Amino acid sequence: MEIGRGDHIGSQRPSKKSLAPKPAHNELSRMDPLTGQRVANTEAEAYKRCERILNDLMAQPSAHHFLDTSARHFAFGAATSPIDLSTVHKRLTQGYYLELPVFVADVKKIWESVNKTGDEVHKAAIAMSERFESLLNEATAQAPRASMKKKAEVAKANAAKNSKLRPMTIHEKGVLRQNIMHLPPNKMQGLIEIIQPVVDMSKSKESLEFDIDKLPIGICRELEAYVNKHQAPKQPAKTPVQEPTVALLRNF
Repeated sequence: MEIGRGDHIGSQRPSKKSLAPKPAHNELSRMDPLTGQRVANTEAEAYKRCERILNDLMAQPSAHHFLDTSARHFAFGAATSPIDLSTVHKRLTQGYYLELPVFVADVKKIWESVNKTGDEVHKAAIAMSERFESLLNEATAQAPRASMKKKAEVAKANAAKNSKLRPMTIHEKGVLRQNIMHLPPNKMQGLIEIIQPVVDMSKSKESLEFDIDKLPIGICRELEAYVNKHQAPKQPAKTPVQEPTVALLRNF
């Protein structure tokens, strides 16, 4: 099926707002739907990596210099309110950080604010900075492997699920194509989110094409349930289209 840019489905032109991509998920924090406040996203892998890094730093022999700097301003030059590991940990657990670069910048401020005098605190800051960079590089290298492992687990689970589903008949696929063609424009984003895990969304800037015959059974059944739930008002019956690829058009 082909989803083109700049055109519309049916008799209604979809609004750009209804088809706009959802905001990117913040891994370190999330919005609590009950309170409307940002809270730590403790289940996210990125959050867990940051937590492991902080725990390691706070367990270092020289960490005591940087756990609470409020009473030790003399060692931190012009930094009248130097940040410390305890503050970073508090911010992380309270959902202050939206993304990893902000967390990294705060940790680096700890070492950068120390007077460059060559004394004990300065030497400890150098050692802690090197330890932090090592931990950060290690965590960054592990991230792609964790992502690949998760994708493999999802694929395995989907395969097991698909094996229990009844394959679609030619008639069912034809009906599905026809129903998708009449899906209300404001429901197109939901359809795109269903196929996104198994369809390359970057091949064309003008349109997105996918073949129902090549979709996993689970995705087909999920599409079927979705379009059945959100069908536009019934139109006069038409013979289902049987071509393997059907064109859909939408705005992005």
